[in-house]
Amino acid sequence: MATTLIATIEIEAPLLTKSSAPGEAGLDAIMARNAKNEAVLHDRHIKGKLRDAWRELAADLKVPVDDWLGYAGANRQNSSGDFRPRTGLIQVKDFTGPVIGETDPRIRIQIDSERRAAQEHMLQMIESPFDSGDRLVFRGVIECEDGVDVQFAMRAITAGLYWAGTCGGMRTSGFGRIVSVNLKVDGKPRATVLTDSGTDRLWVWLTTSDSVCVTESRAMDNLYVSGQTLPGGVIKGALASTWLRALGKEGLVRADSDSTKPQLSAHFDKIRFSHGRVTRKDRTASLALVPPLSIGRTGTSYRDFALCSDIHADGTEAVTFEPDWKISDRLAMGRRFGSEHMPTELRVRTAIDPTKRRAADSQLFAWQVIVPKEEQGWTSCIDCGAVPEQDRATVRSQLLSLLSRPIRYVGKTKATLNVELLEYKPTQSIDRADVYVLTLQTPALLGNPDSLTEAHSGDVLLKAYAADFATMSNGALKLVRFFAKQYLQGGMYLYKHFLDGGDYPYQPYLLTQPGSVFVMEPAGDRKDKAVECIREWARFGLPAAPWSAERYRRGGLPGDHWSNHPYLRENGFGEIAVNLSCHWEEHLEIPEENGGAR
Repeated sequence: MATTLIATIEIEAPLLTKSSAPGEAGLDAIMARNAKNEAVLHDRHIKGKLRDAWRELAADLKVPVDDWLGYAGANRQNSSGDFRPRTGLIQVKDFTGPVIGETDPRIRIQIDSERRAAQEHMLQMIESPFDSGDRLVFRGVIECEDGVDVQFAMRAITAGLYWAGTCGGMRTSGFGRIVSVNLKVDGKPRATVLTDSGTDRLWVWLTTSDSVCVTESRAMDNLYVSGQTLPGGVIKGALASTWLRALGKEGLVRADSDSTKPQLSAHFDKIRFSHGRVTRKDRTASLALVPPLSIGRTGTSYRDFALCSDIHADGTEAVTFEPDWKISDRLAMGRRFGSEHMPTELRVRTAIDPTKRRAADSQLFAWQVIVPKEEQGWTSCIDCGAVPEQDRATVRSQLLSLLSRPIRYVGKTKATLNVELLEYKPTQSIDRADVYVLTLQTPALLGNPDSLTEAHSGDVLLKAYAADFATMSNGALKLVRFFAKQYLQGGMYLYKHFLDGGDYPYQPYLLTQPGSVFVMEPAGDRKDKAVECIREWARFGLPAAPWSAERYRRGGLPGDHWSNHPYLRENGFGEIAVNLSCHWEEHLEIPEENGGAR
């Protein structure tokens, strides 16, 4: 169990920890702040100060720096590593200080050494919310794992911050002088009591006070953009890391990982963690849906075309679908299907050369993180239904004991999630004659790449999808039509983790995008089997496509084993919504921003 330290740093103004966000017109540098307009010392800034100080004091302190603060894994520029970055035994969270008020900026100029006058274009205006000499108190949390001598860590952290001497920028101009450092052990219990409801599905609400970055896309080579959704695989992996590191272990959960939880260890891979979707505290019983890609716009109205064999415009304007929509159309769909979004913040990072005390070359990168509001969190479902029935109750009990403590190491920021149980019990009705309209809510690995060509033919893709659904349903379902988008997901990290050592040459994964719609009907007289299959998919998600077992085979294990396949339904992928009401509506009512409808 981790020990939480409450750290207090007193700093003498002036102080500038520069924000990545732009400020008011004319300001060149503004103070980093949070949503409450409080000054912030970011976690990476504190860790960088400690890392440099401990290395300089290595002969006296003998701090195991890499063990305590971790180190980076390999990347494309350094591909000789194992691509498994070492997470440190000590985690530092953001430090928050006083509220930032409105004051006049500080003005700096550079003097031309020859003319002894102001150099042209060298005027800088700096936000200066605190008067010189003011004592600013910043408080934050530092978490130490069981493998850390807490008393030694407290002495080392205190000594490291005093040795660093300053926080923020412009330290050689007298900014950010550290006056005092105080650490104490937080005596508040971090565990919560979670009562077993006796059902196989546990609905949980996940909250955090940390910023979160789970990369969904890379807008450019060194800009990592976080998605709003927490993938089930990330939640499951973070829980596994929290569990193993509490045991002093690393790596993968195996049947013999924890002698006190043998059933959970043996069946952990069978537990399904759904993607966490953003919800508000007062709306946890209502999950947002991904709008179906079968919805088109005709004029000023929207209609779902999933059940239409032919698509015709109602008026003179052509029907437009999601790829051709404007931002206003996407916002309208978000209101219709109840989407909730968390605020985002850009954080620019760079490594500091300890010898030059300035930014190192070619080490600049940025994260677009999400910063949840106090009333926001993620709703997720943990389903033990695939665990053998004789062990299910024991596995559920052991799982609840794990969830009673925070889940750590989430995403790039190593955020900590608190867990609450919900009473949410969703229902899906599939009784709509002999048609089943499936809308993907999370990405799915569908369509055998070997069966596709570069002809961009819809018929080829229809055959590839139809083959997958026919095989996954054991011939009980037939694909009628689809509305889908695809994208490629790959790179060195995925290759090293899941593809290296396989029989096939590297190819990125071809994923079908959330919102994709597949219209199915029973094959022949197999309606009972079709309904049974749809109900199973609605609960657990789409199974792994049969061709993946051979294509991603590696290490003596089939390709649909969890260690070879990152997009399994046990990790929240392939989730579907069945027969949404919008498919049968002639006209979709769109709520106005003020709560009305049109």
